Amino acid sequence: MGEYRMKKKRISKKRSPKNFSRQAQAGAGKNTSTATLELGYLSGKDATLVDAATRQDNEDFVATRISGNRVVATVSAKSIPSLLHTVDDYLECIAVAERIISEKGIKRKAGNKN
Repeated sequence: MGEYRMKKKRISKKRSPKNFSRQAQAGAGKNTSTATLELGYLSGKDATLVDAATRQDNEDFVATRISGNRVVATVSAKSIPSLLHTVDDYLECIAVAERIISEKGIKRKAGNKN
């Protein structure tokens, strides 16, 4: 399995929301924590399949996009504990999707360092 990278941002009421992503802007005016996860796969098709398999569960908490052979997910929550819980839930959904898809012959890119 590749590695998961997580970045967190703290948005305060004092900052202008124009400097942040659309997902973060939704929480402007509140303290919002975000984490960005990059999940690498062997091909763009594999990334698209995993994203499609988990998209219904994302609701308003996870914004995803495909970038080449990667799924880039931005997770937002009102507090750090809530953010950790949401990231954990999202990664569990990813693991289930990967397990199901791997049965069809799709493999995660090993040793992904980016």
